[in-house]
Amino acid sequence: MALRMIESSKIRVLGMVGAGALLATGVLSSGALAQDDAPVAGHPAHIHSGSCADLDPNPLVPLNDVTLPLVGDDEDQEPTSEDIKGAIDQPLVQVSENDDIDSDVTFDELFETSHAINVHESAENIDVYIACGDIGGVVADDEVYIPLYTQNDSGYFGIAKISKDGDGFDVEITLAQPQSESAAPEGEATPEA
Repeated sequence: MALRMIESSKIRVLGMVGAGALLATGVLSSGALAQDDAPVAGHPAHIHSGSCADLDPNPLVPLNDVTLPLVGDDEDQEPTSEDIKGAIDQPLVQVSENDDIDSDVTFDELFETSHAINVHESAENIDVYIACGDIGGVVADDEVYIPLYTQNDSGYFGIAKISKDGDGFDVEITLAQPQSESAAPEGEATPEA
């Protein structure tokens, strides 16, 4: 019964986070992708020692870049504007899937001292952080969900899931792209209470 309540709570929280991301972030619209169908550069991601407030700049565990999902029969092609369906003015979501991570750090050790997941602007601008989340929270069924908060006014935010895999772990990152100024809703600010 308690396990069902935890699962139900996780689903509700993820649903709210996802809905909030879609409502709050706006878009890099399909129109921007359609202009030349240029591939979107990836955002390097790592696990670092320390917290987002006091991060060791040397990566502890490298992760796959955060990019738009790949498409095609073998999931090996960059998406084009033709791959965007439905409400095309919704924000695009980028992902990073990391299975069988080769690291000396175990799942349990991630929680023994401070660690954080950090996402960088690009390989060229590695010193610019766009999203970060401190590793910690409720561990249910050997999984923990971590919010990734905007860094340096980038507008990017998301969630990471760390799953135990033997003594090691897998990491999934989902990152919402920032709102473009052209997609920002017009109107007056909410009046103060």
